[in-house]
Amino acid sequence: GINEVKSSQARTIEVERPAGSASIPMDVFPTGTATEAGADLANAIKLKQTSSGVFEVYTSLKAGSYQLVDRNSGTPVTYSVTGTTLKEGGSTDVAGSTKVYRIVFDFNNTSATFTEVKGMGLWFAPNNTIQFSIPYAGNGQWKAENQNIEFKQEGWGRDERYKFRMQVNDGSADSFEWYGSINNDNQRPTAGSAPAYFYLIKIANNDQWNYCFKFQTEADMKPCDIIIDFSTTQPYTHKVVIK
Repeated sequence: GINEVKSSQARTIEVERPAGSASIPMDVFPTGTATEAGADLANAIKLKQTSSGVFEVYTSLKAGSYQLVDRNSGTPVTYSVTGTTLKEGGSTDVAGSTKVYRIVFDFNNTSATFTEVKGMGLWFAPNNTIQFSIPYAGNGQWKAENQNIEFKQEGWGRDERYKFRMQVNDGSADSFEWYGSINNDNQRPTAGSAPAYFYLIKIANNDQWNYCFKFQTEADMKPCDIIIDFSTTQPYTHKVVIK
């Protein structure tokens, strides 16, 4: 037991360290001159956590710089993005014109995914087309004001079905994403309908009719505001304000 003898057989063990952060933040806030909330840390908006270590935001970025922080007070831990990789410390520079993005920060594999949102429109199913565009209004919201809503007269009645189409670019090509109801079919809402009626989900089925909402009866032949809310403080939803 005291004589050391080297074995005639040798093996090599390789240990690979995972790419994820050693300490995954509980909360994440973007702050800096490139963000909508500006460089005041107290104004930084908390991102939506979609799963453990994964955070999502719909926002615009302009020329300037930004950091991600784990709290909006005191001395937070900071993170930055290099290409599509998250790292602790540093800051991220943004150049060029202001653009709207869906950004997903995944601290489990230290990745950042930027999808440009190039447009949003109301898809009016009876006409099988985008009825009007909905401009980005800031803070994860799109808003179209004073749009005249007119149901389509059919032999069986007046058709009022709609959903939303988002035009996105993943960095290489444009494509469309569809957002509608969790239900394949719906009844017309009323002033007393539950908020969940208006929740938006991403739908794979992009045909003319399925997963549509219906306008409230009183919206027919009236100007309305259409507000899509993808802010981080609530389920993704929308509202129709009848004027």
